[in-house]
Amino acid sequence: MNTFFDTLECLLGVGCIVVAFIYLVNHTAGTEALKILGIAAAIAFLALPLVIQALREMNAPTAALVIAATSITAYAIREHRKPRKAPAQRPPGGERKPLMPRTPERSDERGEAGESHDEMGS
Repeated sequence: MNTFFDTLECLLGVGCIVVAFIYLVNHTAGTEALKILGIAAAIAFLALPLVIQALREMNAPTAALVIAATSITAYAIREHRKPRKAPAQRPPGGERKPLMPRTPERSDERGEAGESHDEMGS
């Protein structure tokens, strides 16, 4: 276990050096990278040992239930934070202008132009 944490310490040290060079070039990117590195260090040195110790003391069914509950909770949080698309706004009514100009053949088929219905029957 010490080798694991020694490796993490070396990686975080190299990460600090990289972040320092990033900060020299771009202050905002360096600040953001430092925040990410700080969160990674907190997880690696505080949360990870606690989780490892807790899993060692639990029996297998309890550990499986804890992992399942954690997964379901993480999924629910992720879905809750995900931005939702607004439903598409449809314009009211249909299109008033025809796409194709009416030709005499098409208008005769509909009975709109030409003779009226009274003239056709007589």
